[in-house]
Amino acid sequence: MPYSNSLSNKSELSITDFTKQNLIFVDNDLTGIEMINLQNKIINANANLNVTFTNDLAGALILVSALQGITIGLKFIYTDFDEQLRKVPLALSPTISYGAVVKKIIKGRW
Repeated sequence: MPYSNSLSNKSELSITDFTKQNLIFVDNDLTGIEMINLQNKIINANANLNVTFTNDLAGALILVSALQGITIGLKFIYTDFDEQLRKVPLALSPTISYGAVVKKIIKGRW
């Protein structure tokens, strides 16, 4: 989120902290079920939201960098980005966790 947003001063955000905010979400057809559920929880728990849906994470970051609102994402995806933006963790239980799947390289095959 932009540092200019009042929520950027918090050390952690709850699901109900987004009232009257501009949110930028990735379209439900292009994201995982965990993110869809989280986006729906945020929408249902807050009043007077302005929600914009994008086609991908890059589009969401462009809009956030242009000071158009706040996006929600997985911590490992948003590692290096615009210095004018701040990451604030969400207070969630249980947290969403992912791992990487990599094909094992067998000597002599590749």
